[in-house]
Amino acid sequence: MKKILFILISGIFTITSCTNMLDLYPISSSTKENSYTKPEDFTQLLNSVYAFLQSNGQYGQNFHFLMEVPSDNSKETSATVRGGVYYQFEILQVATDNSIIEASWTDCYKAIQSCNILLERIDNIAMDEPLKTITIGETYFLRALNYFNLVRLFGDVPLILTETKDPADLLSVGRENKSKVYEQVIIDLKEAIKRLPAIQEEKGRATIGAAYTLLGKVYLTLKQYQEAVEALHNVKGYALVKNYSQIFGPDNEYNEESIFEVNFTSNLENEGSALANLFAPTGEGPTLGIVGAVYNQNIPTQELYDLYSSDDKRKNVTIGVSNNKLYAKKYVGPTVKDQDSDINVIVLRYADVVLMLAEALNEIGYTGDDSGEAFTLLNSIRSRAGVSTYDSDDLPDQTSFRKAIADERRLELAFENHRWFDLIRTGTAVETMNNSSQESSKFTVKDYQLVYPIPQREINANPVVIKQNPEY
Repeated sequence: MKKILFILISGIFTITSCTNMLDLYPISSSTKENSYTKPEDFTQLLNSVYAFLQSNGQYGQNFHFLMEVPSDNSKETSATVRGGVYYQFEILQVATDNSIIEASWTDCYKAIQSCNILLERIDNIAMDEPLKTITIGETYFLRALNYFNLVRLFGDVPLILTETKDPADLLSVGRENKSKVYEQVIIDLKEAIKRLPAIQEEKGRATIGAAYTLLGKVYLTLKQYQEAVEALHNVKGYALVKNYSQIFGPDNEYNEESIFEVNFTSNLENEGSALANLFAPTGEGPTLGIVGAVYNQNIPTQELYDLYSSDDKRKNVTIGVSNNKLYAKKYVGPTVKDQDSDINVIVLRYADVVLMLAEALNEIGYTGDDSGEAFTLLNSIRSRAGVSTYDSDDLPDQTSFRKAIADERRLELAFENHRWFDLIRTGTAVETMNNSSQESSKFTVKDYQLVYPIPQREINANPVVIKQNPEY
């Protein structure tokens, strides 16, 4: 039988509670019919999906290369490190056998398979009904998040919504039009919203606020601005942290601004993050208190560094400087051991909600009202940063307000995996990158490069129905 890369789960993860935070440990299991018969089996299965968020294929490593490095925020300087697989994203010349896209594709679909198993089987299990309801809600949210990332990265992708019991069944599954994938993401998020609580006892789990935030982001991506406003207005119970420096790092986890973050814990079994080692500049590990080798990746561009004014409080939190070398500071801190940082990755935070809402309101219609909601939202971000606020003299029309939002998102959310998608969403990626100082500007960036190639091994496994993206 042909090898199918939408593989069934070969390893899933379990949970123990430690100070009410989600801690994940690997165990082995299977997807046979008798594998999930008790409530705790479904708790373990759900936790396997959270564990995939930690994986190298997702927020543990690769998403930063897929979602930041191609943008004007970040750069890769070596065409030879690890065979050049990272540099391909710098120049937007991504090979179909690139190991980064292969791992991200696989880890997302492994997570989706776990979601599908849970949703298909849990109704037959006798368990506490409130717990069952929340478990189903979390599962819908996580499936939506995985498909949202896949469709933005690859465009049309296979849309699998039921448990795959026989890999041969996948021989007939082709790529679904991205509009259908987005439609399913919205359906899943609405199902999640029906079931999720505002607060979870165990931190790190999805909440109704996370579902509404992601739904607003989906609608903004689809340019459905009124729907985005409605979703984002429902994100309640969060606030901007007063001091920008107190958003990130192990001492600030799950703060009032954080809506959804991926937990990393050092000194456990593969629970730490490697990002500090990856992003610290060459030769500066000991200076920064980092144990082990450092790799000088995801390097801030000089252009981004210069974009921050000298009085912008975000500058020294976002970009570090060590012996004149720039590095992405939000993920760099002393580690207990090599590639074992306990700095979480924030996926969704309230500042993103504020800026998305201001953007959507402006797209619905610029008002020029200095005290109106759009200006108030934008200025709340700038006030915290310690920079001057805007009025209608500064931003006299929709176009100038739109650019101000784009610039503010870049400064506020740098290295949080938003910039590349922001450029694509606003239709400015090709022009921006062709006029940037990036290595990609030495080539002519074209529209087809705004999605990555389908991993060639997926096509080789199922060439009849899985076709490559154009021009790859």
